[in-house]
Amino acid sequence: RFSNSDRTGEGLENIFTDVHEDDWFYGVVVSSTQFGWIYGYNDGTGRFGPNDTITRAQATSIANRMLGRMADGVWIAAHLDELKLFPDVPEDHFAFRAIAEATNAHDYVKHGIYESWTGLR
Repeated sequence: RFSNSDRTGEGLENIFTDVHEDDWFYGVVVSSTQFGWIYGYNDGTGRFGPNDTITRAQATSIANRMLGRMADGVWIAAHLDELKLFPDVPEDHFAFRAIAEATNAHDYVKHGIYESWTGLR
């Protein structure tokens, strides 16, 4: 609904091995991939995990993508001591920058899909 577009998935490639045309969520999941909002698991299995519990990290990553928010990794790396961070999300975690983006109010300049952070608020 966020996209205000067709959510049937009709005519789109289904990249997931565990999402089938007869699933009630098929159209929404397959349609979401065209916007780059969801990718599934990054383990080479092609899984979406429709029966898995979504984690905070996954939900934050999806929300940031939907809102067009992309953290400035260079700025973040240079200012780690100033950021609100979580001990269960280390720097090498797949969602480290997405979590930093969502939990640290910041000023930025937008360059296409990327942000150049200019400071924290």
